This record gives sequence, structure tokens and C-alpha cells, in this order.
Amino acid sequence: MRELAYGHFGREPPEFTWERTDRAADLKAAAA
Repeated sequence: MRELAYGHFGREPPEFTWERTDRAADLKAAAA
């Protein structure tokens, strides 16, 4: 797990799905 050795903040490899923000508006609307 590379994120354990090199950190994950600010990196955007495709396997780091928790960094994606493309669904933020959908989640915000669903929570309202």
C-alpha cells in the first residue's frame, strides 16, 4: 500500500477513490 509509505494528501492516483469530489453536489443534495 503506497499510501502508507508515501502519504496520500494532495496525490491523485486513480486508485485513491476517497479523494474524488465529483459527487459532492449529489451527496449534499441527498443529505438535505
